[in-house]
Amino acid sequence: MAYNKQYSQQDARRDMNMALDSQLSDTTQESLYAHLAESRQASQLWENMQKVDRLLANEPMLQAPPTFAAMLMASLSTRPAPQPVYHRTDLRAVVGLLLAVCVVLPGVIATLIVVQRWLSDPDALNMLVQRLVWLLNTIAQAFTAMLEVIAHYAVANPFLFSVAPMLMVAAILWSTSYVTNRREQIVYRIPVQAA
Repeated sequence: MAYNKQYSQQDARRDMNMALDSQLSDTTQESLYAHLAESRQASQLWENMQKVDRLLANEPMLQAPPTFAAMLMASLSTRPAPQPVYHRTDLRAVVGLLLAVCVVLPGVIATLIVVQRWLSDPDALNMLVQRLVWLLNTIAQAFTAMLEVIAHYAVANPFLFSVAPMLMVAAILWSTSYVTNRREQIVYRIPVQAA
């Protein structure tokens, strides 16, 4: 009877790799197959690993140069050590969301109360509309004054105002193309064990 051990994901992958290399004992192999029968995710991984193994088995073997390992280790030793990557846990996200709700919710409730009060009081609603109209009128007057100043300078310096829009459009197009064409650097991490 086979020994049915509990597999971690790392143990299952290690045993799958050893099975592909025909290096598993019969007991461990039976245990692996029992685990594959129970775990759909592990069985999908096993099928994919077998497909890759079959594809690579049909390819010709290449001979590495004798100094390959030394050159690879020298190249790896000159690179800076990788910095640890810190991932947020689900608990942090939940706590952050709860804090955000606790901070934002009182403001939303207060705003709804004020809006409800304004909507139920005709005098307050009338005052709100008057202030909004006054604000829009002030913005329109400021915009009109700004256009008058620009028109005055445009008449005095027609060349400057004919070239400036083209320069602005060129700067926007260049910055857009720079951002979209910037390539991301892809780093492949290959695990290497020293012999």
